[in-house]
Amino acid sequence: MSNDSNDMPQHEIIMCMGSACFTRGNKHSVEIVKQYLAQRNLQAIVTFKGCLCNNRCKAAPVITIDGHHFEKVLPQSVTEILDHFFLNDGGNHESA
Repeated sequence: MSNDSNDMPQHEIIMCMGSACFTRGNKHSVEIVKQYLAQRNLQAIVTFKGCLCNNRCKAAPVITIDGHHFEKVLPQSVTEILDHFFLNDGGNHESA
């Protein structure tokens, strides 16, 4: 088995699609993330998926990147969060 970085994604983005997150912005944010990954050719290193509910409804909408939870993420701040995360190579992350 090869340990080549092309063999499997190195990052994971999970978008909560539970009712609170969905209605507060993640229904729009999902397309923003898809476009971001496509425009930067990151699909090979990022697994992008949704979950039904991550039990953080009071902090909705929530996006999780490599285990770091970003809370109250408005669609207009998604690109900034992704830039911060990927341009800093998974550096120090704070909730948005």
